[in-house]
Amino acid sequence: MLPLLETIRIEDGVPQQLGWHQARMEDAFFKYFGRKGAPVVADLLEVPVAFRKGTVKCRFLYGREGYTADYALYIPRKIRSLKLVNGDHLSYALKYDDRRPLEKLLEQRDGCDEILIVRNGRITDTSYTNIVLFDGKRWVTPETPLLAGTCRARLLSEGRIAGADIAPSDLRKYQSFRLINAMLPFDAQESVPVEMIKG
Repeated sequence: MLPLLETIRIEDGVPQQLGWHQARMEDAFFKYFGRKGAPVVADLLEVPVAFRKGTVKCRFLYGREGYTADYALYIPRKIRSLKLVNGDHLSYALKYDDRRPLEKLLEQRDGCDEILIVRNGRITDTSYTNIVLFDGKRWVTPETPLLAGTCRARLLSEGRIAGADIAPSDLRKYQSFRLINAMLPFDAQESVPVEMIKG
């Protein structure tokens, strides 16, 4: 079984942001297996000819036994509403292939498009993205995400977003939000009014 996962965006045959993916893979591999040895993704990806046009999602599964890479054309989901759910029991600090705990939480979305997970009284992530919120002057993201995404890490390093401690009661301070991950670049996302986050 290959337990760890990276989701890599490919644009017209070119894998994006591989340095950020590699850094997270090395960290995850060491934490999971207790040793170095993560595969070097830039040396291993060979995008099939059929997937060299448009936006493609690569699921790169890896572990001690090796790796697999699967490709599919990517069509983003349209997310317009979020439901706050409690995830105090949830641990997803590494990007695992097994998403069953997240899928269980999704059953609580109560007619909304997606969930927004609260742990220890603080906003974290949706089931598959980090969140950034706009307060009228700047974009911020929770300091304690469920999973520290590569897009989030890059935007923080560039100073385009800032980390903040965000409780559910703080949401009224914000005007809008965007959802980001490797497949959903910040600048390509539509802002959604924060009122679409339901308690």
